Amino acid sequence: VHGGNAFRRRRAGQEGQEELPAFRKGVNLKGGGNFRRLLHGGIEFANEMITSMITSLVKTGFLPLLSVVNEPAKVLFLNNVIDQGVYYPLGMQQAAEAGKSIFFMVASNPGAGLGLLLAFSFFGKGNSKKTAPGAIIIHFLGGIHEIYFPYVLMKPLMIFPMIIGSACGIMVFEFFGAGLVAGPSPGSIFAYLALTPRGNFIGILAGVVTATVISFLLAS
Repeated sequence: VHGGNAFRRRRAGQEGQEELPAFRKGVNLKGGGNFRRLLHGGIEFANEMITSMITSLVKTGFLPLLSVVNEPAKVLFLNNVIDQGVYYPLGMQQAAEAGKSIFFMVASNPGAGLGLLLAFSFFGKGNSKKTAPGAIIIHFLGGIHEIYFPYVLMKPLMIFPMIIGSACGIMVFEFFGAGLVAGPSPGSIFAYLALTPRGNFIGILAGVVTATVISFLLAS
């Protein structure tokens, strides 16, 4: 009898040990699913909020204000959301009527990012100073704006030079009545020049240079 009880206890223990990993796996899968749903919901909420803010600012007619939303959203890697989801559709609508649009440039201007990276190249410290020159090539010539986002994230106050530089660039674009014929993708200086209609080169270059100089001076 005692031997039978001992056998049953060992058997029950083995079954419990076999069930425990399965139980843990089920909990992990359920937890992972909840996290994914929460993350997906958070991203959708952020997208909707940013889109609503941009739409409201566009209605004011003072486009430089868009930089207040654009630059923080970009460094959080939402640049494709605001460009392809909001500005490019607005730009295509305007370009269909006027042959060009400023909306293609309000978030993709490479000037502010260039100024920031130049400031790190001259006045940065450690790895940021060493890597900034290479990042300039990738950003300004290659059009990969994501390369400068970590520089802002490691020094959050750098978001202000980005906002102000970008806003000044938009003001210059508006002053010259400049626009592109399509969305620059990637947003390099070469893409800008290739999509610039005749008679707009001075305005485009002036807006890029202005954003570069302002962000460089403020970031330095």
